[in-house]
Amino acid sequence: MNAEELLELRHRGWRITRDGSTATAQWTWDDLDEEADGWEVLVLHTSGHPPRFTLNLFESGLTERHALDLVRLQGVLTDARALLERWQGEVPDPE
Repeated sequence: MNAEELLELRHRGWRITRDGSTATAQWTWDDLDEEADGWEVLVLHTSGHPPRFTLNLFESGLTERHALDLVRLQGVLTDARALLERWQGEVPDPE
């Protein structure tokens, strides 16, 4: 992915970091009505391994959600797919 695409992901709420040989792209959503509820998507790129993703649910995470939350999740999963297919672990320059 190029620098412009990575910055666009950052503007859409992704946090992209590197720790040694592993780069992580993380998108987290917290329910404003229920503090403990929410979900996150992680995309991991570790040198020498294929990229992989995790979807973590917190408490009731995706239970009884509104249509807007489905749209948000679909967009995040579309981003995650692009990261899995094209990201090589680059980290955008700090803002």
